[in-house]
Amino acid sequence: MDSERNMRFIRRFNFDVVNQQRVGLAAQRGWRFDPDAPWLLDQWPVLPFTVRGDMRHVYGAVTGVESGMEFTAFQYFRRPTVVNHKAVGITVRQTDQYEVESVFVVSLPVVMPFAQVWSKRQWYPGGPERCPRPQTHDPKFNRRHRLIDTDPAVAAALLTPQLVGTVMALKLGTWSLVGSDLVYTESAVDTGSGPEGVLAVLARLAQFVPWLPYHLGQPKPGAQPHRAHPGPQQQQPVYPPQPRYSAPQPYPVQQPYPQQPYPGPPYLRRL
Repeated sequence: MDSERNMRFIRRFNFDVVNQQRVGLAAQRGWRFDPDAPWLLDQWPVLPFTVRGDMRHVYGAVTGVESGMEFTAFQYFRRPTVVNHKAVGITVRQTDQYEVESVFVVSLPVVMPFAQVWSKRQWYPGGPERCPRPQTHDPKFNRRHRLIDTDPAVAAALLTPQLVGTVMALKLGTWSLVGSDLVYTESAVDTGSGPEGVLAVLARLAQFVPWLPYHLGQPKPGAQPHRAHPGPQQQQPVYPPQPRYSAPQPYPVQQPYPQQPYPGPPYLRRL
């Protein structure tokens, strides 16, 4: 973001408040916390990151394990529209529109075929509503969703009756499959930025993820085979989370080799 406007946006959109809430939540749950995470902006070429806008900013990022899912959750800020109000050809006022979305990325056990399912619960410029409708058994689901850059054959195999019914029952927003990641997003107005909103979305995703047809995917190197449906969930041990999308770490600086004293002329003194 523009450094001159940084503090004004921080105050206006409560970046600090969100970070304070999430650092406390991360401490309670044993998660990793990053107040700013610019390296997440270009990880996934799907909504909401492919929508036009500048001043893009990621904040309030938490990474950990919840309900057996390894995840990263954060707030995504952007300015999609600037409107100049003119009088007699002179700009007299400028109106900016800002959007904040809650993004949740869940690590899947296999590499899934690409799919992007847009929900009408969210509005994006550029006309996603003109994209093809899914062809499932549920006409209401078909009316409320669109397929973006998704192979129809993949969509037909992916959108099983069980998965479609789960999406409708949980009232999920837009979601995509990118490699071994599930990228889920919804408006921050719906989610809320507080700990309760984060935990509520993770609880819904924990009910959604088991119904993905994992037989369509390819095993990740070194991964154990995954069942199509895990059945009744059992209590799993929780291990300390490891950062998945961390910023590049600098190479450790090596200490200089200790110098050995060597007698020399009196005028060569060590400063």
